[in-house]
Amino acid sequence: MVNNLNRVFEMEIAEFEATEDQTERELMEAWAKVEAGEADAEEALEKAKEKELSKELEEF
Repeated sequence: MVNNLNRVFEMEIAEFEATEDQTERELMEAWAKVEAGEADAEEALEKAKEKELSKELEEF
């Protein structure tokens, strides 16, 4: 029974890590565009905030 309970937590941690990796990847891509002069820093920041907000809203 305890093993079954642990699986739920393992799945939640794995899902969190996958989301965290995706968010980190998106931020790195946005920053690369800023460094290359393809995007404005303020614009990239706003897009990142919007994506984060939409992800938080999806959780509810």
